[in-house]
Amino acid sequence: MIFKEIVKRLRDRVNSLEYQIGDILPSELRLAKILGVSRNTIRKAATELVSEGLLERRHGTGTFIKNKNIQPRITTLKSFSENAQEAGKHCENRVLEFRIMPASLEISSQLQIQFSEQVYYVRRLRCIDNNPVQLEDTWMPVALFPNLSVQDMQRSKFSYIESVCGMTIAGCYETFLPVIPNKKVAALLHLSEKDPVLQMSTQAVDINGVRLDYSTLVCNVHEFRVRYFWPRQRPQYENTN
Repeated sequence: MIFKEIVKRLRDRVNSLEYQIGDILPSELRLAKILGVSRNTIRKAATELVSEGLLERRHGTGTFIKNKNIQPRITTLKSFSENAQEAGKHCENRVLEFRIMPASLEISSQLQIQFSEQVYYVRRLRCIDNNPVQLEDTWMPVALFPNLSVQDMQRSKFSYIESVCGMTIAGCYETFLPVIPNKKVAALLHLSEKDPVLQMSTQAVDINGVRLDYSTLVCNVHEFRVRYFWPRQRPQYENTN
């Protein structure tokens, strides 16, 4: 098993629900048995995570969970920037492309606009603490956002829609699909082409059901995970007695 895979598996354990920040990791010997590798390999992998800021070694005590990669808990709709700030992380949106183009059949259908109507196409590389986390492709109708700029997309898209444009976002439809990235996407997210990624399709709507944007995102699952909490609403059962 290659060293990079061991680092990935150890990182996944650190980010799992099994541990909280401040918890101590099992001993190197125990982890070596669990992962089926040598103790020296575990020590090197832990050193890698220490350099990433996820682990902390305390002399004479052990190795502790110092931090976790961003792991937002979804109970209400929040933007990428809001989730990052809530986790105490620095968020950056790097705009790689920004142009106006005619909507394709797929995009016009997703946005419920006329075929070939003008839309913005924006590609953003979204980073947390300077680590690439998401590659996002977004389409937004020019008619709805005539003054959208690169500077706006370097900040929070939701904040622009709500604070600058005065619109109310009712919610967002999201779908998820595991995929294998192509060479270009893998390079942008600092991944191997063999590493699976999470592909998301999102669509924000306003209180009148107007479709505000359509986005596809490829997420680096080592750096960004989503945890959902769905409140239970008990149905009214009929009394059969």
